Amino acid sequence: MYDTVHFDVKVLNDVLTRPSGRVDSQAVVEARVRRDVEKAAAVFRQCGVEAVVDRVVFIADPNVASNGATGSVLRDGTTSLTTEENALLGTDRSANDFAVNVYYIHHFTEPNPAAPPPTRTVPLVGFTYSNDYFAGIPNSRNGIIIARFSPPAGAAGGVLSTGATDNTLSHELEHFLLDSYTNPHGSLIPGDEHRLTAGCLASDPNSFFLMHRTDCLTLWKIEPEECTNMLTNPDESAYVEQF
Repeated sequence: MYDTVHFDVKVLNDVLTRPSGRVDSQAVVEARVRRDVEKAAAVFRQCGVEAVVDRVVFIADPNVASNGATGSVLRDGTTSLTTEENALLGTDRSANDFAVNVYYIHHFTEPNPAAPPPTRTVPLVGFTYSNDYFAGIPNSRNGIIIARFSPPAGAAGGVLSTGATDNTLSHELEHFLLDSYTNPHGSLIPGDEHRLTAGCLASDPNSFFLMHRTDCLTLWKIEPEECTNMLTNPDESAYVEQF
């Protein structure tokens, strides 16, 4: 019998609209969400953890007045929530205090150094909101945000031509569940959970590990010590229903 992580997923209605203008059905987008969770389940079974979906709901954007009805969320690079992040992460949360609240948005933005306009698209496909990064964040605002669309890496302000892969949710879930963890295969900067990266070449053994990077398509391995941290740390391990 596996321990279990419960996902409560909210999808902004704007996510249905592709940058081309084509509009997908809710069924198409929900199938994509469930595929992402199935990928997470396949990876986390290495730790004896199953991932399940409690619900997938489509919601109106609480930030429509500030983001121009784009379904975007502003991430400003600080360790404080932006107004848009705070509003979204407080919307339609699960009745289960230990479900992981996940929000699918259209794309992230960041402050535009060459304003106007005041914001620009940013090549960010997922972000984790926990007290490891946001000191003092209340449990009523923790969770994960996934961007369906994004400009290419290194192309801030660019056209939304890519986005989250089916590895992104798995990668962000590991960030969410790890606590006070420094990856021994990484920079060794305290709290840096990532492995050192050399791209997505098959010849790079790091490119198979979930803590590598989310644009690699081969992420499926978790180190045993990462499993131990996620299941035994005194904080986020509460989000793993243990049997």
